[in-house]
Amino acid sequence: MVRRRTIDSRMVPVSGRGFIRSILLPAGLILLSSSLVLAQSAVRRTTELRDILREAQAELRRGKLQSAFAKFRAGVRLSQLARSRAGEGSAFAGLGAVYHWQGDYSQALQYYAQALEIIREVGDRKVEGNLLESLGIARQAQGNYPQALEHYDEAIRIAREIDNRSGEAAILNYVGAIYQSQGEYDRALANHQQALEIMRQIGDRGGEGTTLNYLGAISQLQGNYTPAIDYHERAVAIATEMGARREESAALNNLGAIYLILGSYPRALQIYERALAIARELNDRPTESTTLNNLGQVHQALEEYGRALERYQEALSMSRQMGDRPGEGTTLNNLGQVYQMHQNYVRALEYYQQALAIHREIGNRPDEGTTLNNLGEIYRDQEDYTLAEEHLIQALAIAREIGDRRGEGTVLTNLGGVYMERGDLPSSERDYRRALVVKRALGDQPGVGRLLSGLAEIFALQRDYAGAQDQFDQALAIARDHSDREGQILALEGLSRLYHQKEDPQKGDEYSKLAEEMRAILR
Repeated sequence: MVRRRTIDSRMVPVSGRGFIRSILLPAGLILLSSSLVLAQSAVRRTTELRDILREAQAELRRGKLQSAFAKFRAGVRLSQLARSRAGEGSAFAGLGAVYHWQGDYSQALQYYAQALEIIREVGDRKVEGNLLESLGIARQAQGNYPQALEHYDEAIRIAREIDNRSGEAAILNYVGAIYQSQGEYDRALANHQQALEIMRQIGDRGGEGTTLNYLGAISQLQGNYTPAIDYHERAVAIATEMGARREESAALNNLGAIYLILGSYPRALQIYERALAIARELNDRPTESTTLNNLGQVHQALEEYGRALERYQEALSMSRQMGDRPGEGTTLNNLGQVYQMHQNYVRALEYYQQALAIHREIGNRPDEGTTLNNLGEIYRDQEDYTLAEEHLIQALAIAREIGDRRGEGTVLTNLGGVYMERGDLPSSERDYRRALVVKRALGDQPGVGRLLSGLAEIFALQRDYAGAQDQFDQALAIARDHSDREGQILALEGLSRLYHQKEDPQKGDEYSKLAEEMRAILR
């Protein structure tokens, strides 16, 4: 009944005051350079160095990466002439930031490491912490979570040592994002709540918006859509108020994901297109890749498969160029879904298996579960119910292991569908009811409605027409109350089949027409 789709809600890895702050070093640079001025009488070179680094920073903020790169390169040369190790470290950090923004994480890591070596020599603890944070962000973007956590652990110790509250909060958010990726939602929430408290204490509006984004993403993953929308709308409002274009794009991506889940496709498309325009304006390749993936999901839901494939192929190419393994795995999974819908099972299986290998390689348990679920669904489509059950049970085990309640509910629903199709109605009803408990616990009313439609199908197969009618009516009422158009279509089509079974074709055709009208609205 339900096909689980990977909605790309990964947080954009560089958001809020993350890696941009890592190279904002004007105060430290000037203090260190001033002492050199007295010793070397290199006033002109020191002034030129300070000015060029400030100009480079401004160009980076505006997304003018070529100009920023050229100025940071000039900064390296000037700092060497002025014998300013602090300036040299700052310039190397800036070069790393340019590559980071372009999604070239390997090059970014090399420059960050050079900068870190110099800054440790200089003895500037704040800048050292910022560079460790940048290294963590780049490792996180590559899916190398253990090394990212090592860098963050060092960075947060320094932040606390020097009372850098803003830095501490930013790192807590990044650590929370890793735990989210690994499905450890309680640990993720604990980190984000600490970060939010700090951001509000110090009056950091931008940081507050970023943290709201993270909290919204976790609420979404847990099926709590109303608070998720509230978190993301507040994050968008803060970013817009501050003119923070990059953060605005990240928040829009997360907001669009919820409307996609709820079946509000025109709204999701509008939000994602706005996010894509901002990412391209800023030449922000990681966010562009994420947004292309999300747009592919909307086109897929609208059955615009050619357009979906175009978006996914663009995203896949960008992910591979950037070395973004989590993004590559997500996109391969989504490509598999398109080919599955076209019944090209050979291609679909190829993409799913590639995605599964990446998820396992980087330890991404939530997406591993999603891809196992989708493999189960492809075997279900091929009526190989043994293999379908095998893969879905593996997916269910992962969902329960990592506490992914939303995933657990989805897999139980799909297991119920497998058992129904092979004629094992008691097992089907058992798993639908188990899924219903999960959905109700999550407060996922649209999910509850769709499951009631599934139970209605079982009653109809058992010729319990009164029971089926009652379940379909409840499902339709819930879907209408929550503006769940997909849920309404499911219930209306079920009612159409039910009335045809009851030999009332006129009533059946009325419900069929209503379902078609609803489909037209979605398009």
